[in-house]
Amino acid sequence: MQENAYQEFKRNLKPLCDSTIGQIHDFVHNKKGLIKSQCEDVSVNNPFSIIIPKEVLFFQNGAYAIICDTKWSEQGVAILVKGSNIIVDESYILEFEE
Repeated sequence: MQENAYQEFKRNLKPLCDSTIGQIHDFVHNKKGLIKSQCEDVSVNNPFSIIIPKEVLFFQNGAYAIICDTKWSEQGVAILVKGSNIIVDESYILEFEE
């Protein structure tokens, strides 16, 4: 399953990036108060200056996640992909993935 997830990731990297841009903007917009309180010198208008992809995890259940560092929190952000379902949230969403 992990190898299949890796192959899917490689095949769909560009479409994945295209489809998550809006979700990342929405996530940052919803967190803008927290972001500004934690890191005053950043612009929430450019999420890609404050969210930095760090690594990709492939789970035994076939899902995969892109783990990102953030400039406002040590917790980070995760982009979790389970088939056609894509979730952008704080990295705690990965706690129950196998």
